[in-house]
Amino acid sequence: MVGSAPATTPPPPAIAIVDAGPAPAPPARSWHPGILLGIVSLPRPAQLEALVRLGSDIALGVQYSVLPTLTVPGGDSSLQLDATQATFRWFPFHGAFYLGSGAGYQRLKAVLSETVEGGKLRVAADISTFFLSPQLGWLWVTRSAFSIGINLGVQLPLPREPVITETYNGQPLPAQGGSAGVGSSAQDDRDQVRTLARVIMRYPIPNIDLLKIGFVF
Repeated sequence: MVGSAPATTPPPPAIAIVDAGPAPAPPARSWHPGILLGIVSLPRPAQLEALVRLGSDIALGVQYSVLPTLTVPGGDSSLQLDATQATFRWFPFHGAFYLGSGAGYQRLKAVLSETVEGGKLRVAADISTFFLSPQLGWLWVTRSAFSIGINLGVQLPLPREPVITETYNGQPLPAQGGSAGVGSSAQDDRDQVRTLARVIMRYPIPNIDLLKIGFVF
């Protein structure tokens, strides 16, 4: 009697092992926030700007700059100057160099105060105005996010008449009915204010940042 061959179990199917390689890197962030501090700037020496760089060729920002209030020693005369503006920068070569522009509002208030005929004559002027500021510059960003830049521009004011108020001993001049001496001094102060307004509102002035430092992350 011939014995039957033992039944055999077929081998399991082969499982192909495919090396998928390393996991794909997450997509690069297309926007980069930053903050810049202007420490050598004209006409307002203290400056702070928050910005967002979009890709490698566009940056948008909001900037505030101020000139500390100037006062005359021993008197009440003063000058206050600050400005807020939105900025736009285009990096045509995807590097540090950019072309840009700004648009904002400058607040300028001047007070002339003097003693006339034993009383206090005060002439206050609001010479605030909107402005445009074409500019160009360089903004270098290191691998550690530290940034340093230079900005060269010009501020073009939109002309408007200054708002001038006059008081003598705390009362408006028309109601006070000041003497000829008070009226003459008030007219001289008005002329000085209007001369200052013509210079500031009718002529371009430099808008320069010789040194800007900060971080763009």
